[in-house]
Amino acid sequence: MDRRTFFAFAAAAVLAAPEAHAMASDAAPSGVFQESFLVFPDEVRDAAKAGKRVIVFIEQEGCVYCQRMAEVTFADPQVRRLLESRFYMVALDLYGSRDTVWVDGRKRSEKALARHLEVRGTPTILLLDEHGAVLWRLVGYRAPREFLAVLEQTRG
Repeated sequence: MDRRTFFAFAAAAVLAAPEAHAMASDAAPSGVFQESFLVFPDEVRDAAKAGKRVIVFIEQEGCVYCQRMAEVTFADPQVRRLLESRFYMVALDLYGSRDTVWVDGRKRSEKALARHLEVRGTPTILLLDEHGAVLWRLVGYRAPREFLAVLEQTRG
Protein backbone atom coordinates (compact mmCIF):
# COMPACT_ATOMS: atom_id res chain seq x y z
CA MET A 1 0.00 0.00 0.00
CA ASP A 2 1.42 3.38 -0.93
CA ARG A 3 1.49 6.39 1.40
CA ARG A 4 -1.47 8.13 -0.17
CA THR A 5 -3.67 5.04 0.19
CA PHE A 6 -2.51 4.48 3.77
CA PHE A 7 -3.35 8.04 4.79
CA ALA A 8 -6.73 7.85 3.06
CA PHE A 9 -7.57 4.68 5.02
CA ALA A 10 -6.29 6.19 8.25
CA ALA A 11 -8.34 9.36 7.78
CA ALA A 12 -11.46 7.32 6.98
CA ALA A 13 -10.95 5.20 10.11
CA VAL A 14 -10.60 8.28 12.31
CA LEU A 15 -13.71 9.88 10.84
CA ALA A 16 -15.75 6.67 11.13
CA ALA A 17 -14.66 5.87 14.70
CA PRO A 18 -16.84 6.94 17.61
CA GLU A 19 -15.70 10.08 19.41
CA ALA A 20 -12.74 8.88 21.45
CA HIS A 21 -12.38 12.07 23.41
CA ALA A 22 -15.93 12.59 24.56
CA MET A 23 -16.52 13.60 28.13
CA ALA A 24 -17.97 10.88 30.34
CA SER A 25 -20.59 13.24 31.73
CA ASP A 26 -22.05 13.44 28.20
CA ALA A 27 -22.56 9.66 28.26
CA ALA A 28 -24.37 9.61 31.62
CA PRO A 29 -28.13 9.12 31.68
CA SER A 30 -30.09 12.36 31.42
CA GLY A 31 -30.96 13.93 34.72
CA VAL A 32 -27.81 12.76 36.50
CA PHE A 33 -25.73 15.87 35.81
CA GLN A 34 -27.09 19.38 36.26
CA GLU A 35 -26.53 22.35 34.01
CA SER A 36 -24.40 24.77 35.97
CA PHE A 37 -22.83 28.20 35.77
CA LEU A 38 -20.09 26.72 38.01
CA VAL A 39 -20.66 29.31 40.74
CA PHE A 40 -20.38 26.92 43.65
CA PRO A 41 -21.57 29.20 46.47
CA ASP A 42 -24.87 29.47 44.55
CA GLU A 43 -24.93 25.76 43.72
CA VAL A 44 -24.37 24.78 47.35
CA ARG A 45 -26.98 27.26 48.62
CA ASP A 46 -29.61 26.19 46.05
CA ALA A 47 -28.95 22.50 46.69
CA ALA A 48 -29.23 23.01 50.46
CA LYS A 49 -32.55 24.85 50.03
CA ALA A 50 -33.82 21.82 48.09
CA GLY A 51 -32.53 19.43 50.78
CA LYS A 52 -29.73 18.20 48.53
CA ARG A 53 -25.94 18.21 48.48
CA VAL A 54 -23.54 19.03 45.67
CA ILE A 55 -21.31 16.42 44.06
CA VAL A 56 -18.44 17.63 41.88
CA PHE A 57 -17.35 15.07 39.27
CA ILE A 58 -13.90 15.97 37.91
CA GLU A 59 -13.11 14.19 34.66
CA GLN A 60 -10.95 14.49 31.58
CA GLU A 61 -11.37 13.64 27.92
CA GLY A 62 -10.63 10.04 27.09
CA CYS A 63 -10.67 8.88 30.73
CA VAL A 64 -11.74 5.23 30.61
CA TYR A 65 -12.66 5.12 34.29
CA CYS A 66 -14.70 8.34 34.02
CA GLN A 67 -16.57 6.78 31.11
CA ARG A 68 -17.17 3.61 33.12
CA MET A 69 -18.58 5.67 36.01
CA ALA A 70 -21.01 7.35 33.60
CA GLU A 71 -22.06 4.23 31.73
CA VAL A 72 -22.13 1.71 34.59
CA THR A 73 -22.29 3.38 37.99
CA PHE A 74 -24.43 6.42 37.20
CA ALA A 75 -26.72 4.30 35.01
CA ASP A 76 -27.43 1.85 37.84
CA PRO A 77 -31.12 2.36 38.75
CA GLN A 78 -30.51 2.64 42.52
CA VAL A 79 -27.57 5.03 42.12
CA ARG A 80 -29.44 7.12 39.57
CA ARG A 81 -32.55 7.36 41.76
CA LEU A 82 -30.46 8.49 44.75
CA LEU A 83 -28.45 10.98 42.69
CA GLU A 84 -31.58 12.54 41.23
CA SER A 85 -33.44 12.74 44.55
CA ARG A 86 -30.72 13.86 46.98
CA PHE A 87 -27.81 15.33 45.05
CA TYR A 88 -26.97 18.04 42.58
CA MET A 89 -24.09 16.71 40.45
CA VAL A 90 -21.86 19.02 38.42
CA ALA A 91 -19.08 17.98 36.02
CA LEU A 92 -15.72 19.75 35.72
CA ASP A 93 -13.02 19.15 33.13
CA LEU A 94 -9.60 18.61 34.73
CA TYR A 95 -8.02 20.63 31.90
CA GLY A 96 -11.02 22.84 31.14
CA SER A 97 -11.04 26.59 30.64
CA ARG A 98 -14.57 27.47 31.75
CA ASP A 99 -14.72 30.02 34.55
CA THR A 100 -15.68 28.80 38.00
CA VAL A 101 -16.22 30.40 41.38
CA TRP A 102 -15.35 28.01 44.19
CA VAL A 103 -16.93 28.11 47.66
CA ASP A 104 -14.09 30.40 48.79
CA GLY A 105 -15.44 33.05 46.40
CA ARG A 106 -12.37 33.01 44.14
CA LYS A 107 -12.77 32.89 40.38
CA ARG A 108 -10.62 30.28 38.61
CA SER A 109 -10.64 28.25 35.41
CA GLU A 110 -11.63 24.59 35.76
CA LYS A 111 -7.97 23.66 35.37
CA ALA A 112 -6.85 26.12 38.06
CA LEU A 113 -9.64 24.94 40.38
CA ALA A 114 -8.57 21.32 39.92
CA ARG A 115 -5.01 22.35 40.90
CA HIS A 116 -6.36 24.28 43.91
CA LEU A 117 -8.34 21.19 44.97
CA GLU A 118 -5.20 19.07 44.52
CA VAL A 119 -6.83 16.75 42.02
CA ARG A 120 -4.23 14.21 40.92
CA GLY A 121 -6.30 11.76 38.89
CA THR A 122 -9.68 11.18 37.32
CA PRO A 123 -12.33 10.61 38.07
CA THR A 124 -12.23 12.56 41.31
CA ILE A 125 -15.56 12.94 43.06
CA LEU A 126 -16.08 15.53 45.78
CA LEU A 127 -19.20 15.35 47.94
CA LEU A 128 -19.87 18.71 49.57
CA ASP A 129 -21.89 19.46 52.69
CA GLU A 130 -24.53 22.20 52.90
CA HIS A 131 -21.78 24.79 53.52
CA GLY A 132 -19.51 23.67 50.68
CA ALA A 133 -16.97 21.77 52.77
CA VAL A 134 -15.71 18.52 51.27
CA LEU A 135 -17.24 15.56 53.10
CA TRP A 136 -15.82 12.84 50.87
CA ARG A 137 -13.13 12.69 48.20
CA LEU A 138 -13.21 9.62 45.99
CA VAL A 139 -10.51 9.03 43.40
CA GLY A 140 -10.91 6.40 40.71
CA TYR A 141 -13.70 4.19 39.53
CA ARG A 142 -16.36 3.09 42.01
CA ALA A 143 -18.75 0.25 41.19
CA PRO A 144 -22.45 0.93 41.76
CA ARG A 145 -22.66 -0.88 45.11
CA GLU A 146 -19.62 0.91 46.55
CA PHE A 147 -20.72 4.31 45.26
CA LEU A 148 -24.23 3.74 46.60
CA ALA A 149 -22.79 2.96 50.04
CA VAL A 150 -20.91 6.28 50.06
CA LEU A 151 -24.01 8.20 48.97
CA GLU A 152 -26.06 6.54 51.70
CA GLN A 153 -23.56 7.71 54.33
CA THR A 154 -23.94 11.34 53.28
CA ARG A 155 -27.55 11.89 54.27
CA GLY A 156 -28.17 15.59 54.73
